[in-house]
Amino acid sequence: PVMNPLGDLPDVLGQLATSKFSSIYGGTFAIDNASQLNVYLTTLDPSVEAALKAIAPAGVLNFIQTPNTLAEIDSMNENMGSHLAALSQDGVEISFYAPSPQTGTLYVEVVDLTPADTQALDQLFGAQNLTLQSVSAPGVPLGRDSDSAPWNGSDNLYDSEGACSTGFAINYDGYTACTCLAIL
Repeated sequence: PVMNPLGDLPDVLGQLATSKFSSIYGGTFAIDNASQLNVYLTTLDPSVEAALKAIAPAGVLNFIQTPNTLAEIDSMNENMGSHLAALSQDGVEISFYAPSPQTGTLYVEVVDLTPADTQALDQLFGAQNLTLQSVSAPGVPLGRDSDSAPWNGSDNLYDSEGACSTGFAINYDGYTACTCLAIL
């Protein structure tokens, strides 16, 4: 099992901050191999910081100002879900989206992002509330005959005598290794 140096602190802190300070709480993010916790607040409030520091070991928490609360970016995330079909019909292909406590925005990956896509998303959410990233269009749907290295798991692979496919293939440095038995 992987050990978390912060233990349950992120959960406990998140529950406290969400219940008592939701009007300024923007989320948390572990840094430095999970030895420190960035706490995002829309307003750096010494009394809130003191309340959160009281449940954490000294020097573990860093307080950083962020533009939106966690509730606001969670709401934007839900709102995006309700707009996906309409955006797709308008030619805006969203490949991934998620709340980002680090930026206080909704992180959105758009396939081949254009200025028109940016404008459509900005009108829905406000430019200040989004972090947009252009990504490449997905290729052919992947399967046993059409994926590529290094994802050759259980491909229909071929040897010099014909097809073979009995197990998990591994691609390393341009070479594919697999277990092949002649297909009868």
